[in-house]
Amino acid sequence: MRAEQSVDEPRIALVGAGAVAGLVASWLELAGAPTPLLCTRTPVEQLTITGDGRGGRGTRTVPVTPVPGPADAEPVDWVMLTVKAQDTAATQPWLDALVGPDTVVVVLQNGVDHVERVQPLVGTATVLPALVRASAERTGSGAVTHHLGNQLIVPEEPAGKSLAALLDGGASVRQDPDFRTAAWHKLMVNIGSNPLTALTLRRCEVLREPEVAELCRSLLIETAAVGSSVGARLSGADVEEVLELFRSYPDDNGTSMYYDRVAGRPLEHDLLCGAVVRAAQEHDVPAPLNQAIWALTKALSEGSTGNTPTEGNP
Repeated sequence: MRAEQSVDEPRIALVGAGAVAGLVASWLELAGAPTPLLCTRTPVEQLTITGDGRGGRGTRTVPVTPVPGPADAEPVDWVMLTVKAQDTAATQPWLDALVGPDTVVVVLQNGVDHVERVQPLVGTATVLPALVRASAERTGSGAVTHHLGNQLIVPEEPAGKSLAALLDGGASVRQDPDFRTAAWHKLMVNIGSNPLTALTLRRCEVLREPEVAELCRSLLIETAAVGSSVGARLSGADVEEVLELFRSYPDDNGTSMYYDRVAGRPLEHDLLCGAVVRAAQEHDVPAPLNQAIWALTKALSEGSTGNTPTEGNP
């Protein structure tokens, strides 16, 4: 812990050191929150953030306190879980050390099953799912470029209100009383952009190619139908809203799955298209396009380790 930290200040730990961790650390600093602990395999003394998600291109450093390992950690008030969803189970040693009975674990991951994924790892601690409405890219060890957005969406509950207060001045935290719909709407954004940029190895400009845009529309229509079958309130208006969002993206904006493919890392295929396929099967809703994209990204992910493609040349 920081020697100068007041006993009244919240103790905050970031688990993971990727793009989302950089965003959260940046938001915490802007909000005047205490310097967070950084819990990751490779110690990092500070994070470098380029851009502010609002068009600014400046670079600044954000302080963090590295923790050598789980044995050196102790329970904190807030755990910001920022690793990719498929890496959640690997954080168990950190969670065992950091989570106490009063800890709030904020799950800043993609997917629609945040609580189901994390609650078994943290006992009775409060798990707060958070949808990240921002785009950022990890460009090196401790280096993050913040392209777009500064919003989190959380359920309308006491922990969400507390997170909004903690990040006030850094990020906008919107409390949504219909979090299921919000999560499936965010999944639509992910389904329409992540796999298509990863498979084509092109940034978001590819979504404006006429044939790709038509495929994207069909994927979104299919995903909205599956989401509706599980209780999300989605319609054609949501499809058009997501397509308009894609049209607003700068050409150089990427996606998390695209960045992972460029880096030769496994992809989030199972928590994105896989989530749609499983829900479709459970509720007997046709989802052939998601099934096809899931199969392709799964094959790509399973063959990705140690095979880093050159950007623009799959």
